Amino acid sequence: MVARRVCRAAAAAVGAAAASAAVALSVAALTAAAGGTPAVAPPPAPVHGAGRAGAAAAAPPPPTLTSFGSCRWQGDYFRTAAASLDAVCQLAGCSRNRIRNRRVVSGVATSGGGGGSTGTNVQVEGVDEADVIKGNGSVQYVVSDGSLHVLAVRRGGADAVRVGSVAVGRAAELLADGSALLVIGQLGFQRDGANAGWHVTRLTRVDASTADAPVVTSTVDVRGRVTAARSVGGAARLVVTTHLGAVLFHPTRWLRGLTAVTDAIAVSPDDAWVPTYTLRRFPRGGGEPTVTSGPLASCARTYRPRAFAGWSITTVLSLPVGEAGAVGDFGAGAAVPGGVAVVSGPGNVYASTNSVYVTTTALDRRAGDLTTDVHAFSTTGPSAVYVASTALAGRLLNQWALYERAGVLFAATTSSPRSRTASSSTLTALEVRGRVLTTVGTVPRIGVGEAITAVRYVGALAFVVTFREVDPLYAIDLRVPSRMVTLGALKVPGFSRYLHPLAPGLLLGLGVSVGAPGEWKRFAKASLFRVPSAAADGGAGRLAELATWTPPPIARRPAARWSAWQADRDHRAFLYLPARRLIAAPLNVYDAKGGRTEVTLLRVAPGGEAFSVAARITHRGAGSAGARITRAVAMGGRYLWTVAPGGVEVRDLDTLRVTSRAAL
Repeated sequence: MVARRVCRAAAAAVGAAAASAAVALSVAALTAAAGGTPAVAPPPAPVHGAGRAGAAAAAPPPPTLTSFGSCRWQGDYFRTAAASLDAVCQLAGCSRNRIRNRRVVSGVATSGGGGGSTGTNVQVEGVDEADVIKGNGSVQYVVSDGSLHVLAVRRGGADAVRVGSVAVGRAAELLADGSALLVIGQLGFQRDGANAGWHVTRLTRVDASTADAPVVTSTVDVRGRVTAARSVGGAARLVVTTHLGAVLFHPTRWLRGLTAVTDAIAVSPDDAWVPTYTLRRFPRGGGEPTVTSGPLASCARTYRPRAFAGWSITTVLSLPVGEAGAVGDFGAGAAVPGGVAVVSGPGNVYASTNSVYVTTTALDRRAGDLTTDVHAFSTTGPSAVYVASTALAGRLLNQWALYERAGVLFAATTSSPRSRTASSSTLTALEVRGRVLTTVGTVPRIGVGEAITAVRYVGALAFVVTFREVDPLYAIDLRVPSRMVTLGALKVPGFSRYLHPLAPGLLLGLGVSVGAPGEWKRFAKASLFRVPSAAADGGAGRLAELATWTPPPIARRPAARWSAWQADRDHRAFLYLPARRLIAAPLNVYDAKGGRTEVTLLRVAPGGEAFSVAARITHRGAGSAGARITRAVAMGGRYLWTVAPGGVEVRDLDTLRVTSRAAL
């Protein structure tokens, strides 16, 4: 009864809020018509709960995005959203007898065609991805425990020597352009100061040209989370998702009740709905920094759909990795264009050399299934530019579900992923036509009753893994996007979560072995598949599983209860050395003594028909947090550097003996 009374009161309150908001928009429109300010046409009030037409399997209509034009209309767009109880609950959080503001932070979707500057396993050749280690054959840069460490590479890679360090806050990963570094760290939720109520990410630029004395040259505090970081030719491309809950933040009290929340939204200033940054440049000789601030994206370069899309804004930024005098976001130049943004929550990000695609997935209540919006941005200029959008039925697994080839975007989605009967997947080909990513071809009903667990595109081929009880691997010909063809399918026990091409016609799958029905234990599995080496090869009958490997017991240790490849969730935790036919992949293992991490070295037979175990490497103190290996990097083709929070160990791949250790 209490809950019903609260809901009835809430409905009455939001009805009043809706009327007030409508009057406000009408007055604003009349003001503009009469020649007053603002001088741009007001946006229509956001439509709440608007479902997209069509069944779950049908493609929903593309979202129509429009620029706000001015910050006044951007503020009105969100203030008007307070007319919807559902929207208010998304922002403030609802409970039985009260509404109170709660801290809401954006999720991270989380981060190879080739190697980055340090061997980082990246998705697209020529597009580097942020990682915990970057560098070259003479120096490596590692972030660990709040510091950036400079490691000199000696004796052709046999020795790692720490020569310099600098504090960089809560550093998580970095991008590099020679000795110019951009370190990305999360400052977290701020309870006081200018950023009170916001989640803040700090971007730290470091000049490491003097290896033993790296220097912080500037910092940029960004309101929001960096959900993806790429770089091309020294230009960083960052995707920042900002939740706007700070409008309800008060350092000493909660906002209780719907009326208090809607009143706070109604009186919020326009700039409360505009994510900002603060840039601090530090003079070389010391002294106080020069401080500037501004919006991540101007309101004129912020886009929104007609249907209310939530309380988050996603911004695409382009900025130089170092302090080079290049025009760009937070760069030099008289007129900096700034970022470009859309009203959209966090999702997956795919970046090619000239484009960035940002996605967000939400429940379409009318269709009763998930819908994914895809927004395309061009990054050919000094600042990103919004290009087009579309909406796809279902959800994307991760960034590997997207692929750009010859001006066509391919996307693999799963509808009703939890249903054993209704779930199926679709591969869609899209082209930019006007402001819409238009569907030009599809391959529907892939793995009926199953959900996608891995995707890999290689040239004009797509490899898709679906799973419910067995692992079907599909090969699809992409040469003609309007007439894509399924070349074949292979069903094997277990399923793959990460796919990697080792050679023409040879595909590696890292994933999970599955026991008998009802058995909860799952162990890591590696599989070698024979696949078409080109779309012209044909398909049926060519797909085959050539070899498998699961971790055997280790002497003097209890039997493992569970194991998993780190690459299942983070592709950067994978290394392949073609010259040695050697796979290096960190593996998490749990047994009665607890958890540990090892780097498994698997050698592929010359014909690809078998694995052999070269070594299973652990750091000193295996099982401790400091010894949890997260990366493996090759130096000079002979030495393997394994990176953990507590330090780096170097091994000679010819003898597998430790040649050096460097504490972090």
